[in-house]
Parts: sequence; structure tokens; C-alpha cells
Amino acid sequence: FVRCAGAGNPTIIPDELFPDIYTNAGRVRAFYISLKTPDLIYTTTSNETYLIAHNDDIQIVNGVGFTGPEFSGDIRPNRAFNGAAMYVTGTVQKTMSKSFATTMGGSNSALGNMFDIEALRDITVKRLDIVIGSLKEVHVAIYTKDGTYRGYGESIAAWTQILSATVTGAGPFTPVRMPEQEFTSVFIKAGKVQGFYVSLNQPELSYTTGTSVGFAYAANEDLTLIEGASLLLNFGGIFEPRRWSGVVYYDSVTNNLVSNATSTPISSNSSSSADPMAPAKA
Repeated sequence: FVRCAGAGNPTIIPDELFPDIYTNAGRVRAFYISLKTPDLIYTTTSNETYLIAHNDDIQIVNGVGFTGPEFSGDIRPNRAFNGAAMYVTGTVQKTMSKSFATTMGGSNSALGNMFDIEALRDITVKRLDIVIGSLKEVHVAIYTKDGTYRGYGESIAAWTQILSATVTGAGPFTPVRMPEQEFTSVFIKAGKVQGFYVSLNQPELSYTTGTSVGFAYAANEDLTLIEGASLLLNFGGIFEPRRWSGVVYYDSVTNNLVSNATSTPISSNSSSSADPMAPAKA
């Protein structure tokens, strides 16, 4: 049951009462609206193919009226629906550039960190900024692999290098920008885990002691950072659990529903059916 708004005003059908109906492009979908009393407003038109309303997405074509209860009585041709059609045309992908900072490190430092990023939606990692605990010039190498780092801490062959650069440290708690032009972007599909390994040529990479291996220590709506390991050697000397400190710069892709509406004329210039049981003015 709904409360009628009266002639000249649309009566809103609550969304929760109306199931979604999908229609392919180029197809025709028929609708039948029935009331318990003859109070449905229509407009009389000239022919069966009369186009009531249209826009770039849909066309609403002339229909018929009934003089009796549901699917009964005489059918009266050339009757135009008065109302509004609310619909969704599909999805539009939107890409946004974002950043996500973790803790900026403590007094601990090592040659490297391994950790995992789990994507909660499709993302492309564009850059990783790191925390170097001194003001020294250091060489940075960053590697990645499909899936978790766990079990591959000493397996050089499992990793792909995505950055090689020399930078100057900014001291504790201050991230150092990695040259984006030297960084190979990494795409991570929603629901997938990607391992990362940040390695220096000096033991100056800041980190924080973690809670447990595999623990999600930082997250937002796009990604989760998972505790990993520190390394005292290049691909060796692994200590767990450890939390990487830094900033992830990435692009995220979202699918946004595009809503639209089209309306037919809302008219009160109609005649009533002679049948008091008619579900609509026909």
C-alpha cells in the first residue's frame, strides 16, 4: 500500500517494494500497473505507436487501459502512462590517485623489510616512500612478487626488481620520496596479495616491531598492509614479525552506478471508467 499524492503529483513507490529489472539494450520491456480503485491517471493519445517520452537511454511508448479488475474487462487502446521511470544505466569506472601512510618507524633499523599488501579493490601501486633513520646517502632497491612474501625471503629468483635509486635519508619518522620515474607500477587485483621487499645497502631502514606474522596492521577502503619481516642481510637474516614504515602511493578504480530518470507528462485531464471496479481510469 502507498499513499496517493493526488492528481498532478507523482506517487512515489518505495525502492524496497520494487525489485530491480534488467533490460538489454535494444529490447522492449512491458509493464502493467494495477490499482484496487479506479484512480490511476492517464492521457489519451492518437495512435498505438505514440512516443510518450524518451531520452538518450530509453523510450516510453503508448499503451492501453483496462476497465476491469486485474487482467480483465475491456481493453482501451491509445492510453499514455503518466509517471516517472527511475533507472540505472550501468557503471562508470573512476580512477583516483591516493596515498596511505603507515607508522613512520621507531628506533629499529635494518637492511630491508618484506611485507604484503592485500588489495580490497583494484589498485595500481605507483610509488613507495620509505623511512631512513639517518641523513646518509643510501642506495634503495625495491622488489615485488605475486602472492605473499612468506616462504620466499631467501629466494632471489621469486622477486622482480621495480626500483633502483640513490637517495638521501631524512632521519627518523620522516618519509623519503622515491623517484616515481624509476618505479615500475604494480597492479594488484581486488582480493589478491602482493609481496614487497625494500632493501638498502646500509642498515638504515626504519621499522616497528610487529604483533604476529600475517597481522593486518593498517588498512583503508582500498588496501591492507600486512606485517612482515626485517632483514639483516640481502635476502637473508630474517626476523619476524616486523612492520614496514612508509607511504603507499596508488591509483584505485571504483565502479560507480550512474542513476537517471525520465518522466512522462503528469496529467489530470482524463475521464473515469464507467466500471466502479476498474483498477485504473481507462
